[in-house]
Amino acid sequence: KAAILYRARQLDLITESQYKTGVITLRKYGETQGEKEDHLIAPEPPELLEKSLRVLLEKKNLGFSELARKLEVQPKFIQEVTGLSMREA
Repeated sequence: KAAILYRARQLDLITESQYKTGVITLRKYGETQGEKEDHLIAPEPPELLEKSLRVLLEKKNLGFSELARKLEVQPKFIQEVTGLSMREA
């Protein structure tokens, strides 16, 4: 909602006063950090990060463990963030 308000203001679809009222309303109802409808939307998997790592693994011929070492993280961290498993990589 905040992004919609912001963009509408950028495009001059709403006035500065309307924008401020919208932001204040979001704050009033505690929706500045999360919106009440958020639970209705399924979280999106991190596709871009997974695809980027796959390309890096394939093009640079890096093994999963070596990539984790170069990034100075545990392989488990990469698995959690990307959804990749060592078997897939």
